[in-house]
Amino acid sequence: MAAIKKTFETKCQLVKLDDERRHVFGIFSVSKIGDQLVEDGEEDTISPDELENAAYNHVLDARIAGENHVRKGVGDLIESFVFTPDKAEAMTKCLGETGIVAKFDCDAVFWWGGYFVHDDAVWKAVKDGEYVSFSIGGSADRSELELEAA
Repeated sequence: MAAIKKTFETKCQLVKLDDERRHVFGIFSVSKIGDQLVEDGEEDTISPDELENAAYNHVLDARIAGENHVRKGVGDLIESFVFTPDKAEAMTKCLGETGIVAKFDCDAVFWWGGYFVHDDAVWKAVKDGEYVSFSIGGSADRSELELEAA
């Protein structure tokens, strides 16, 4: 079956605001929880590897916030990190080697990030609760998921 080009949008709740610095943070996308891929509203999934690629490409090529996928340039990316259990293990080891005891107990793959919002109207909408989530847009090739034989 040939892949079908598809545009997409995913929304995740804003979880942290820094009013003084006009920073807003939250989860951009979730790929996997435990052993299960997360399905979006259209029953599509994104593999952890593809989520990482999308996040890295966003950092390299986009970095600019838009308003409702229409008006561009309302903010700039200030933080982006794809959390994986492998990275958590590496961070725990690295911190331990510097004398910091840490444990990351999260069996999921997700993309966390933040933006500096310099547009006054958008910042007001964020603070007033009008904008409560990030909306990440993009395009992808849709293809049938190949399941392993049990």
